[in-house]
Amino acid sequence: MLSLLRAAAPGRSLEICIHPGFPAPAGARDYPRPGYNAFISAPARQTEHDVLTDPDVAALVRERGLDLRSFDGAIKV
Repeated sequence: MLSLLRAAAPGRSLEICIHPGFPAPAGARDYPRPGYNAFISAPARQTEHDVLTDPDVAALVRERGLDLRSFDGAIKV
């Protein structure tokens, strides 16, 4: 993530799609949609959360003057 943020060209957009969260217990069967239970249980969701809350990432975002936005375009604070 740090490398991507450092390489982002000034005045341009960079879209990074992340679905952070805390994994559901292995074997969860809460959703009938194919593949969704595996998604909500994936350890990568915790990793994505940890990346987004990393103090070094936050510092670089501030240093570069970047705006983080949600899917709907709203600025995240």
